[in-house]
Amino acid sequence: DPRSGRPSTSADDAHIERVKESARQNRRLTVREIADEVGISLGS
Repeated sequence: DPRSGRPSTSADDAHIERVKESARQNRRLTVREIADEVGISLGS
């Protein structure tokens, strides 16, 4: 079942890079703003 278990690592790696890049570009962003920009929930 493709929906069970943890998400694929490649998707996680892509999100991590997008979060890092957003933080580098604007260090004044809040966690919520970065999550909205990257398209992930705060719990991700």
